[in-house]
Amino acid sequence: MIIENISAFEFYPDPVKNLHGYQLNVGIKQPNYRSYISKTCETHVHLGGYLGLLFTEFARQHNATLRKPNRGERVQFFYISKDLHKLLENQTYEMLAELSLDIFQTNTDFSVTYNFLDWCLMLPMEQPLGSYNFYAIAFEKKIILAMLGFLFVFSMLLEITSCRRFSPRNIILNIYVFNGLLGQPFPMQPNPLTIQMFLYSLIFLQGLIFNTAFVTQLQTLKATPTTEKAIRTVADMEKANLKFGIVQDEVDILKSQGIFDEFQSVSQIMEPLEFFRRRDGFDSRYAYSVPFDRWVIYEEQQRYFQMPKFRISNICLVKTMGMAIPLQANSPYKNAIDTMIGRLSNGGIINYWKSMAFWEAVKRKQMPLSDTSQKFKFTAMKLEDMQLIIPLFAIMLAFILMCFLAELYWYYRDELLESPESSVKMSSALNVTLLLTFVQLSTFESDFGKSLAELTKA
Repeated sequence: MIIENISAFEFYPDPVKNLHGYQLNVGIKQPNYRSYISKTCETHVHLGGYLGLLFTEFARQHNATLRKPNRGERVQFFYISKDLHKLLENQTYEMLAELSLDIFQTNTDFSVTYNFLDWCLMLPMEQPLGSYNFYAIAFEKKIILAMLGFLFVFSMLLEITSCRRFSPRNIILNIYVFNGLLGQPFPMQPNPLTIQMFLYSLIFLQGLIFNTAFVTQLQTLKATPTTEKAIRTVADMEKANLKFGIVQDEVDILKSQGIFDEFQSVSQIMEPLEFFRRRDGFDSRYAYSVPFDRWVIYEEQQRYFQMPKFRISNICLVKTMGMAIPLQANSPYKNAIDTMIGRLSNGGIINYWKSMAFWEAVKRKQMPLSDTSQKFKFTAMKLEDMQLIIPLFAIMLAFILMCFLAELYWYYRDELLESPESSVKMSSALNVTLLLTFVQLSTFESDFGKSLAELTKA
């Protein structure tokens, strides 16, 4: 054999450079946003999705086609290398377009990493607090301590500047000062001194400040949606009694890595169809495990909602998981695929394909654009929003009644101890008083129940 042009002669030709129409056997066992059949021809298919487009471009560049996939085998959500080995060792598939992970237990080959994923939990957005909680929020500890401090200071100063006999009780608690700090009218001493007039003015101004601040904070809480405490850890999920949905295949891969024990108490294993139906429908009764490339699609979808329903959290099952293409051992395509992945990654093409995943799902009618969120609307406070105030009011009424009965007993104590007849009369008077009080409370409770029932029906 005589080689005329040795400079152009290729001693070791690349067998992958031109495959002359060869049909690559790529396994697509579960169509999803990463890879799916976008076009079916008579003898081959075209793939979509950022991973499917990589295979399509690889076949086009090397003059090959993609064979129609065989769907006869069991479909799994997640494949680890020992499962991939079973699919690749008998040469049924030359490569797989599936979510997979190498745990170095077989001789299954992998390409270079084409994507890095964070596998975290998407959590429901915190719901607005009920209006009845606003009163508890408005009465902050700092405000209560400040009011008690001013009460003590003003009581002490008024007692010191007064001309009457010194009373330790008035230093600790002057009820008139307390009325002034609450913004209520209060009596002053006749002919007060100049310093006392100044103190009365300060009490009035302080009461005005306290009332204005309380009303302003209450209106702000009502006009601005105040949400529940954000969930940031697994312990927060346990306190909120919130569980996250996950499929059995994901549990198996996590257990194989020994990282599922800390999530066991807040997990809810679901069937795949139920899991995807709930997650794609933004069912806020559960949180859900989601790869970050899938979350990008959900995040884009929620841009068209009036209010987002879910957020991505820092509670991650796996951080920075490298994704690669599973190949047969000693695959002749590895160098060519590695070269293509490097060129596409450096050129930003893979990131561009990932950014188009949402619109591809809309085009395939796999991503509904219907808004299921609820926009916050301002509503006036109702009677049921007083459910924390009414029990407090009832306790205060009971305390007032006890004080009133104690005053009656103290006033008539001498007569009760000296005269049996007066004791009987006093006992009758107390019984009548208690009976009238009970009738009034019963009437109030009945009227309140009717009002609340009418309001509920309305």
